[in-house]
Amino acid sequence: MASLVHSATDNKALLSVSGSVEAGFNMGQSKVERVGTTWVITLPKVALYQPHATARVFDEHSGMLWRDPNIGLDAEHLSASQFTEAALQGGIKDVARQEAVKRVTSLASQFTKDPIRVQFTS
Repeated sequence: MASLVHSATDNKALLSVSGSVEAGFNMGQSKVERVGTTWVITLPKVALYQPHATARVFDEHSGMLWRDPNIGLDAEHLSASQFTEAALQGGIKDVARQEAVKRVTSLASQFTKDPIRVQFTS
C-alpha cells in the first residue's frame, strides 16, 4: 500500500539553483580614534546578509494524485540555507574581514601619512 501511495503522490523535477551569500559590516557603527601617532579604526563584527537563491525548473513530473506547484520555491528556500552553510564553512567572514582591512586602510591612507590600524569589535 505504501508504494502505491508513494507512486501516486511522488513528484520529480530537474532543476538548477544558483545563488550567492554576501558578508559585510555597517560603516556607520565604526569608530575612529587617535592612539599616539596611530589612527585606530574599529569596525563592527562582520555580518552575513540574506542569501539569494534562484531556482529554474527544467522538467517536472507530477504524481497521479498530487502536483507540487511550489517545487522551485521549496528548492530556493532549502538552497539558501545550504549556500549560507557552505559560505560559513568556506570562511566568508574571514575573507570579509581581510577585505575590509585592505579597503579601509587604503581609503584612510588617502587622508593621512600617519600609521593606520584597523581592528574589529570582539
